[in-house]
Amino acid sequence: DYASLAETLCAMTSLAAAGQSGYLYAAASPPSAQPFKLKSANIEPEKFPSYSLAFLALGKLRQTTGGEIDEEKRIGHALKKALKKQQRTITKIEGEFEDYQGAERYRELADILKAHLSGIKKGLKSVTLPDLYGEGDVTVALDPKLSGAENADRYYKKYQKGREGLALTERRLKNARQEFERLEEIAEAFEHDADSARVRFVSELASLTSGGAAVSRVERTPRAPRLPYRDFATSTGLKVIVGRDGTDNDDTTFKHIKPYELWFHASQCAGSHVGLKFPSKSFVPSKTEIQEAAEIAAWFSKARNNASAPVNYTQRRYVRKPRKAKPGLVTIEREKTIMVVPQKPSV
Repeated sequence: DYASLAETLCAMTSLAAAGQSGYLYAAASPPSAQPFKLKSANIEPEKFPSYSLAFLALGKLRQTTGGEIDEEKRIGHALKKALKKQQRTITKIEGEFEDYQGAERYRELADILKAHLSGIKKGLKSVTLPDLYGEGDVTVALDPKLSGAENADRYYKKYQKGREGLALTERRLKNARQEFERLEEIAEAFEHDADSARVRFVSELASLTSGGAAVSRVERTPRAPRLPYRDFATSTGLKVIVGRDGTDNDDTTFKHIKPYELWFHASQCAGSHVGLKFPSKSFVPSKTEIQEAAEIAAWFSKARNNASAPVNYTQRRYVRKPRKAKPGLVTIEREKTIMVVPQKPSV
């Protein structure tokens, strides 16, 4: 009844005021602080010299727990946002891929024009000719300023450009899909065991949350971690990370580049540590992707203004930090060297 409840509360207050020991039940749900041990509890509490100290510890525990919940929400929000963004990227590339698949028709139109050059004169905006690759006739659009042969060459160039674009877009699409799968893997691991995922994917999660995405406009979230690198991308969509300087170079190399990923540095001159990120451990970079990463490494070095520059690259597992070495100084093994023209990366 109310009388006995009031009596119990008064007794608890008296114990707290008298400076009796306090007990913190941190593992309880919800956590609580008590001026005496609870007989009904199956959890061993943490003992404090006074109830006031136990109650103070409870307040700190709630703050910490609340911060962890906010952090988990922020990471979960960032993962969902990244997955949606990557899906939009895939959809966009799929549309480009379909467009480039029509490039074969440009070659066919060029062949049709070549077979009927005698009937094509300058000034025509179009011409209708027998279709060599289908039934009936086909109307071919022309540039009136060009001859029949020049119009045919124009279509051949369109075909070549489309063919090159098709190969590039196919590679971009493959990389984008693998990156989506990687994000799904991280999201599933985080949902299953957030603490373990934070350790396993520390670099990836730091990159995803570096934009400081908030759970909502009113919630206060921890400041996003500062990354020691800037990131760019190859024409195929692979991420290229560039260390800022000194200690940042060391952090970039040893904390944000996986052992199986490629590490780049301009040969025999000062420069940033550069990493070519892979969407999966089994990924094999193309010659073009390696060259573009090397061009970026040359740009972020003292060789930036050279007509060409040698760049060393190797798997990050073969990059080592000598004891007591200055910031940014490393030794490498099993490196290869590629000559490139320093290229400023697109943002």
